[in-house]
Amino acid sequence: MADNIQRSLRPPRLNPFAFPSDTDFRFVLLIFSVLGATSLIYNVLSTNSLSSQTTAALHCNAPFQARTYRDIEAIFDAQQRYIQCTAPYLHLLIAWLIGGIALVLIVAFVFYWIFPTWKLWQRKLVPLSVEDAPEVVAYLEELCHEVGLVPPPRFVWNPLNQANGALAFGRFRQYYVALSGGLVTQFYTDQPAFRAVLLHELAHLRNADVNETYFAVALWRAFVVVALIPFAVYLVVQAPFSTILMFNLVFRVLVLAVLVYLTRNAVLRAREVYADIRASTWDGVSGALSRVLAALPHSKGHWQALARVHPSPDERFRMLNDTSKLFLISFWEAFGVGIATGVAIPNVRTLLEWLFYSQQVDFRVIVMPNLLGTALIFTPLVVGTVGLNTWRAAFAASARGQTLRGAGLVGLCLGLGIILGTFLSLPTAFAGSSFTLLIDLFVYSLPWNVLLLVGLYCFFRWIAAGATLWLGMAATIRALRRIYIVGLTIAGVILVAWSAELFQFSVFTTLILQFSLLPPAIVLTSLFAEALLQPITLLIVIGLWAFPLAIWFWRDQVIASAGLSWAFMDVSPQQVTLPRQNQLRPGLALIVGLIGGLTFCAILLIVRIGLQVSMLSEAINVNDGLLLVFYFGQVILAVLLQACVAGIVTGLVGKLRSLHGLFAAFVAGCVMTSGLLVLNLLFGGRIDPMITWQTFCFVVNGGAFLALLVAMGVSVLAGWISQPGRQIELG
Repeated sequence: MADNIQRSLRPPRLNPFAFPSDTDFRFVLLIFSVLGATSLIYNVLSTNSLSSQTTAALHCNAPFQARTYRDIEAIFDAQQRYIQCTAPYLHLLIAWLIGGIALVLIVAFVFYWIFPTWKLWQRKLVPLSVEDAPEVVAYLEELCHEVGLVPPPRFVWNPLNQANGALAFGRFRQYYVALSGGLVTQFYTDQPAFRAVLLHELAHLRNADVNETYFAVALWRAFVVVALIPFAVYLVVQAPFSTILMFNLVFRVLVLAVLVYLTRNAVLRAREVYADIRASTWDGVSGALSRVLAALPHSKGHWQALARVHPSPDERFRMLNDTSKLFLISFWEAFGVGIATGVAIPNVRTLLEWLFYSQQVDFRVIVMPNLLGTALIFTPLVVGTVGLNTWRAAFAASARGQTLRGAGLVGLCLGLGIILGTFLSLPTAFAGSSFTLLIDLFVYSLPWNVLLLVGLYCFFRWIAAGATLWLGMAATIRALRRIYIVGLTIAGVILVAWSAELFQFSVFTTLILQFSLLPPAIVLTSLFAEALLQPITLLIVIGLWAFPLAIWFWRDQVIASAGLSWAFMDVSPQQVTLPRQNQLRPGLALIVGLIGGLTFCAILLIVRIGLQVSMLSEAINVNDGLLLVFYFGQVILAVLLQACVAGIVTGLVGKLRSLHGLFAAFVAGCVMTSGLLVLNLLFGGRIDPMITWQTFCFVVNGGAFLALLVAMGVSVLAGWISQPGRQIELG
C-alpha cells in the first residue's frame, strides 16, 4: 500500500532507452581521446628514429620562414617548394603515426579477446551445473526467459568465494555471468536480493554494454602499454629535447592521459546506472534493488568518485527514482568532447596534409579536400554526442512542460574544449619552446576562435529549437529515432560545411598575414567575398531555416499526450503537452519577403529609368570603374533591404524569430536577384551564367549574413520586452 502511494506521488520516470545511452557517448569519446593522444606520443617517439630526416626537413623550412612575400601567388609557390623538399621525410613520419595508432588498436583488441579466458582463470570460475544447485539453475533459466535473453549467457561460479556478488563479462557472442558462492547461498536465504543482483547483471547483457565496457578497459590498458610506457622510457633514456620543450610535451601527454583515464571511468559508471534502471523495469524501483544499493559501500568525496568505476550508491538510487537527471545537458562532458575534438582536428588535418604532401600534390589543390575530410571525421563525434544530448534534453524539458536552458552554453563549453584541445594537439606540441611562436599562434587564431565560440553557441541553440519542434511528431520510439537521425544528419551537414569554411579561411588568413605585405583588411575582405561565393555557404543558409520551419507542414499531426506512452517507464497519470506548431508563421515571412523583394525591384526600376533618361547609363556602360560601382551599389542596396525585411519579420513573430527573419531575407534575396537579371535584360544587357551565379551568391548569402545579425539583435530586444526565456529560439 505504501509502495503504491509513493509511486503515485513520484512523477513518472522518463524513458532513457528511447535515446542512445551515455555509455555509448562516452565510449566514442574514449576512442577519439586515445587516438589523439597516441598520435601525439608517436610523433614525439619518431623524432629520434628519424633524426636525420627531421634535420633535413628543418632545412627545407628555413628559406620559407625567412622571407616576406608581396603577393599570394609567391606564398603558394614557396609552399609548394617546401612540400617537394619534405616529401621523403613525411613518408616515414606517416608510417610512424599510422603504425602507432594501429598498434594501440591491435593490442586493445587482443586484450579484449583474451579477457574472458583470463577472468575465468583468475577467479577460478567453473560452469554452474544442475548437479551443483538445481533450483538455482532452474531459477536462472526463468530469469533469462523473463528478460528476453536469447540465447542465455553461460553461468559460472566459484563455490569457495563467500562474497555476495556477480559479474557479467565476455566478448562478442560469448557472454558469461559469474556468481560467487555467497550469492548462491543467498538464493536460499534472501531470494529477492539474489533476484535483484542477477537482474542487474542480466541488464548489462540486455543493454548490450558488455562489449563496449571491456573494449574500453582493453583500450586504456593498450594505451598505457603501447603509448604511455614507451613515452616515459623515451624521455628518461634518450629524449633529445631541451628542458622547456620536454616540460611542454610531458604536460600535454599528462593532460591527455588524464582525459583518457577519466573517460574510461565515466564509461564504466554510466553502464551501472543504465543497468539499474533496466533492472527496475523487471523488479520495480522500491523493491530489493533499492535495498541492495543501500548496502553498497559509499564513496568518500566527489573528486575520489571520478576515479571510481562504480557510481556511489546515493547517486545510483537518485538516478533510479528520477531518470530525468540522465537527460540534463552536461557542460563538463561537452568540454571533454571539445578537448578530444580539438586534439583530433589538427592531428587529422596534419596527417592528411602529410599524406597529400608526400605525393607532392599542389598546396592549393589539397586545402579544401583536406579540410573537408577533417570536418567529416570530427563532425560525427560532435553531433552524435553533444548534439544528440541536446535532443535528449529538449525532449525531457518538453515532456516536463519546462523550458530548455543552456543549449547555447553547452556550445560555448564545446568551443572552449576545442580551443584547449587544439593547444594540446600535434601541430602546436613543438611550439612550446618558442614563446614568440606561441604568441603568434594565439594572435592569428584569435578571430577564428571567437567566431568558433559564437558559431557553436548559435548552432546548439538552433539544434535545441529544431528538436523541441520536431519531437512532437514522435508517436513511437521508431518514429522518434527516424526524426532525430534526420535532424542530426542535417545538423551534421551544416556543421561540416561551416567548419570546413572556417578551417579554410583560418589556414589562408594565418598563412597570408604571416608572410605577405598585403594589408590585413584587404586579405580579410577578399576571403569574406570568396566565402559568399561558395555553394557551401548557400547550403548553410538554406539549412538553417528549412529544417525547423518545415514542421509547419505537419502542424496538424502533432501527437497528443496519449501518444507518448513510450516516453515514460511508468504509467503516467499526468497529461503531457508537447509544443504545438501553430505559433510558427512562415506564411508571414514569405509575404514580407516578397514585398521586400518587389520593393527593391521597384526602386531599381526607377533608378534605371532615371539613368536612361538622363543619359548616364551610357557613361556607366563604357567605364569599367563606374560599371563596377553601379553593380556593387545594387548588391549593397539588396543586402540592406534584406536586413530590413529580416528585422521586421523578427519583430512580428513570437517563435523562432531569427529563423523567420532569415527565411524572409532569403525569399527577398531570390526576388531581388531575379529583378536584377530581368531589368538588366530589359535595359540592353545580357545574362552571363558566371555573373548570374556570382550575383545570386552576393545578394542571397551577403543578405543572409547581415539579416542574421540584425534578426538576432531584434530578437534579443523583443525577448527583453516580452518575458525573455519563455521560448527556445535562435537569437
